[in-house]
Amino acid sequence: MIRAVLDTNVLVSAMLSHLGPPARIYHAWRDGERELVSSYSLIEELDVVLRRPTMRENHGMTNAQIADLITLITENATMTPGTIEVEVVKEDPDDNKFLACAAEADAEYIVSGDKHLLTLGHYGDVAIVRPRVFADLLDEERRDK
Repeated sequence: MIRAVLDTNVLVSAMLSHLGPPARIYHAWRDGERELVSSYSLIEELDVVLRRPTMRENHGMTNAQIADLITLITENATMTPGTIEVEVVKEDPDDNKFLACAAEADAEYIVSGDKHLLTLGHYGDVAIVRPRVFADLLDEERRDK
């Protein structure tokens, strides 16, 4: 099963719109088609972003919905311990946690809309791709089955 780290921007997009590539990726994981890899620092970032007043006012996620999502991910994703430190992305050092998580879990993909990560293209054997590319890969695999 393909292991992928989803950037916070992908998970947030999936929560805000039930259509489009981020939602297709999220549903593929939720339905057991893909293995989501995460870490507690990634979960913490997701929680902070979803709880921002502007996010809650504009998109209406309740505290209970946010808590349910966090629980769903922490209980069902492959959680890495967060012991590896990486210093590759100089322009936005916070992005390094996605590389570290992927390295710790031997993930095949990081799915992101972040320009700093996408510019890398890969990190070791980990491909860094846009949500559309990963969603298209999922669709192609479904057709081939």
